[in-house]
Amino acid sequence: MKPLPFSLQRNSLFNKLLAGFLSIIVLLLSFNFFSYSFFKSNIQQEIIDNNQQNLSNTVERYENHIRIIQAAVIRLYFDERVILLNELGSGHLFDPVKQVMEEIRKITDNDLLYVDNIIFQFNKNAFVLEKNGPSSTDQFFSNNYVSTDYDVEFWRDQLYEAYPMRMFKQSDFKEKSGNRRFGSLLPIIFKNDIYNQYYIAVLLNPVKLHQAFRNSNQSKFYIIDSTGQQLFGSTAEPLPAIAVAQAEDREVYAQHDELYYFYKKGTMTGLTYVTVIPKGNIAAQVSRLNMILLTLLVVAVSLSILISIILSVKFNHPIQQMKHAVQRYNPHLPLQTKIDEYNFIYNQIHHIMQTNQEIQVDLDQKKSQLRHLGYLNKLKNIYSNLHDGEEPNKPHYFILFQLTITRQFRQLIPAEQERATYFLREFISIALSDSYADTITFQVEHDQILSLIFTEKEAGGLIDTLHRLKRVFDQDRDYFSLTVAVQPTLRHPAEFTASYQQALEMAGSRKLNSETQIITEMNLEPADCGFSAAQEKEFLANLQAGNGLIVMEMVVRILGKMEKKEASVSQFTDFAKDVVAKVLKTMISLNLDISLVFTTDTPYQRIKECTSLQHYSELFEWFLSEAVQMIVEKREGTEPVKKFLTEFIHAHYNEDISLEMMAEKANMSANYFSKYFKDKTGMNFSDYLSELRIQKAKEMLIHSDLRIQEISEKVGYLNTNSFIRMFKKITGTPPGEYKRMHTIKEKDA
Repeated sequence: MKPLPFSLQRNSLFNKLLAGFLSIIVLLLSFNFFSYSFFKSNIQQEIIDNNQQNLSNTVERYENHIRIIQAAVIRLYFDERVILLNELGSGHLFDPVKQVMEEIRKITDNDLLYVDNIIFQFNKNAFVLEKNGPSSTDQFFSNNYVSTDYDVEFWRDQLYEAYPMRMFKQSDFKEKSGNRRFGSLLPIIFKNDIYNQYYIAVLLNPVKLHQAFRNSNQSKFYIIDSTGQQLFGSTAEPLPAIAVAQAEDREVYAQHDELYYFYKKGTMTGLTYVTVIPKGNIAAQVSRLNMILLTLLVVAVSLSILISIILSVKFNHPIQQMKHAVQRYNPHLPLQTKIDEYNFIYNQIHHIMQTNQEIQVDLDQKKSQLRHLGYLNKLKNIYSNLHDGEEPNKPHYFILFQLTITRQFRQLIPAEQERATYFLREFISIALSDSYADTITFQVEHDQILSLIFTEKEAGGLIDTLHRLKRVFDQDRDYFSLTVAVQPTLRHPAEFTASYQQALEMAGSRKLNSETQIITEMNLEPADCGFSAAQEKEFLANLQAGNGLIVMEMVVRILGKMEKKEASVSQFTDFAKDVVAKVLKTMISLNLDISLVFTTDTPYQRIKECTSLQHYSELFEWFLSEAVQMIVEKREGTEPVKKFLTEFIHAHYNEDISLEMMAEKANMSANYFSKYFKDKTGMNFSDYLSELRIQKAKEMLIHSDLRIQEISEKVGYLNTNSFIRMFKKITGTPPGEYKRMHTIKEKDA
C-alpha cells in the first residue's frame, strides 16, 4: 500500500496546518454569514449609496475638467499679447494675433479637453478672436457661430455682467449658410476684474464630455444651475419640475414616479448634477446581488475545505524534505548541501536580501523627492493621491528667494544656467540646515526657491543667518539680484498657500537696486508714480513729432523722481511697460512695422532684466532712439540713413565690409539693420553688395586688360574661385567667357 504524503500524528505539521486553515475558514465563513445577514437587510441602501458615489465620481471628473480648462484660460487671459491687443483695440496686429491663435489651437486640438473653440470678445472696436482668426462681433455671431438661444446682443451684454465664471445652457450652433453645423455646444464665459474690457468664452462639446465621464449605470444625466435652469441633458426629455424643486432643497436623493433622482452639487462651479435611475434597476440589482452572495457562500465553503487539505499537503511535504536534508548533513549550520535545489533557494534568499537593501536605499531617495512633490502640490493647490508625499503638518517659518536674472547671466549657455541655479539652491539648503535641523529647500519655479524651517526658536537667529547669506549673494550681483521674503512669525500648516501668496507680494515690493534685499514686511509704495495726465499728453506729442531728446529727457526725469520716492520694482516695471505700450501704439497709428523693434532682444525681455536705474535708462535709450528714428523718417518722407548707407557701400565695395560693420555705422543692431536695409532697398545686404561688385567687375572685363585675378581683388574678392562662382551665379556665365563674348561683339561691330 502506498504511504500517505503526510503524517496523522497529533502534533504533526500537517495536522497543525490543517487545523489552522480550518479555523481560519470557520472564522471567515462566520464573518461572511453575519455580513450576508446584515447586508441583506441593508443592501438596497448600499446600492443607493453606490449610485450616489458613482454620481460623486462623475461630478468630480466634471469639476476637475472645468478646473483644468479654467487654468488654461487664465494663462491666456493674462498673456502679454492678449493684453496688447486689448490695449491697442485692433485685431490686425499680425504677429500677436497669429501667436494667440496658435495658443488657442493648442487647446482646441487636445482631444481630451473636448473644447470646440475659444473666443476672445474685446470691447474696444467690438472684435472677436478665435482659432480661425479675428473678425467683428456682428459678423462672427451672425454668420459663423449662429444660435437661436444666443444672439449678438447676448454676447455684447456679457461684457457688462459681473461674474468671474458662468456656464450657460447648451445650444445648437451652425453657420448662417447652413452648410456647416457645429452641433450642440455648452458655453462657459470667464472674466476678470483686472482686465474687464474683454472676456473669454469656451465652447465645450457636452455630448463627448458626457460620453467620457458618465458612469455605465447612469440612465439619464442633467446639469442645472443655481436658478434651476437646465444647462445640459443627456436625453431630449427635460428634467421634471418636481425634480428641479427637490434639487433646490439640496436632497441627496429622492424618489418620485418609480424613479430615483440623485443630486450632487459641484464645489467649484456651484452647479447641481442629477442622475435619474428607474426603481426597477435598483430592485434587479438587489435580487441579483442576493443570489450572487448566496452562491458565493456555498462555493466558498466547499472550495475552502478542499483547498485547506491541498495546501496543508503542499506546505508539509517540501518542509519535511528540507528538515530531513538539514538533519542528514549538519543540523547546527545554516543550510549547506550538495543538492542544487536547496543551495539555489539559499542563494536566492541571500540575493533577495541584497536586492531588498538596494531597494530600501532607492526608496529613501524617492521619499525625499515625494516630500518635495507634496509641498509643491500644496503650494499650487494641486489635488494628488500620492499619500507618500509629505505636506506641511506643523508650524514653520516661510522663506521665498526670488531671483532677478541679469543679461550677463542669460548670456551663459543653458547648461551653465541650470548648474548655477542648482548650486544656489544647494548652497541655501546647506546653509540653513547647518543652523536648523528640520529644514527643506526646493525650487518652485526657475526663478523661485522656497525654504521651510520647522523650529520653535525665535526668528532673530533666522534673520541673522539670512544676513550672513546676503554677504555671499552680493558677490554675484553681476549675474542676479536676490530678494529674500521672510515672514518672521511661525505659520500654521493651513496657511501654507496663503504664506506663498504673501511672500510673492512682499518680493514685489523690493526697492530698485542690485543688492540682495531681505524683506520681512510689505514695503510701502509711493503714490503718483509715472506720467501725470499732462505729462502723458506732452510725451505723446513730442513722440509723434519725433523729438527724441525731449522724449528721452521726460522718461529719465520720471525715473529719477521714482528713485527719489523709493518706488518699488513693481512700479518701475509697470511704468516701463506703460511707456513701451504707448510707443508701440503710436507707431501702429503711423503704420510703422513694429516687428523691427521686436527682435530677439525685445523691450519686454529687457524690462525683466533691469535691476538698477542705469539699466532702465539704457533700455529706453535703445528703444526710444530706434522708435523715434522710424517716426522721423515716416514724418519727413526722407531716407537719409538709406542714402548714407548706399553711398558708403558704393565708395567702399572693394573693401572687407560686413553687415555688423554697417549696422555699427548706422547706429543700429545687426538684426534691425538687416530688416531695415531689405525694407528700403528690396534686397538683402549680402545680395546688394554682391550685385554691385559683379557689376563693377563686368565693366572692368569689358573696358580693361586686367586679369581675372586682378579684377577679383579690385572688387573685394580675395579668393578668385569665390569671385568666379559668384559671377557665374549672377550672370549665368564665367568671367572669362563673359569677356570673350563681349570682345567678339566689339570686333564684329
